[in-house]
Amino acid sequence: MAGIDVTLDKKNKLKARRMLKVAVKEQHEVQEQQARSSTITSNNSSADESTGGECVTDAKTPPPPKRGRMTVVTPTLSAALDRTKMSDRKAIMIGTATAQSLGHNVEDMA
Repeated sequence: MAGIDVTLDKKNKLKARRMLKVAVKEQHEVQEQQARSSTITSNNSSADESTGGECVTDAKTPPPPKRGRMTVVTPTLSAALDRTKMSDRKAIMIGTATAQSLGHNVEDMA
């Protein structure tokens, strides 16, 4: 085989492996979904008998808490920074220095 054919052969083999992985993943997801639906169906049928038809859902873990957000750069501040031709990086440096001097913990700010 010539050099190009070997390269093409390698590409085709990699493509086949990727497609096989995707097919296996999709099949696994379908099986999980069927298992979940059968669990929910069996829970609902037992719930119908015991709770009079109320819908029972599986409890999910709550999402992680999000950081609090504050509007720091107001339109007026943004206009002033633009007028003085201050770069974004320099503006952040000034903002963090100001927050530290006011006693805020910069690590808590997003």
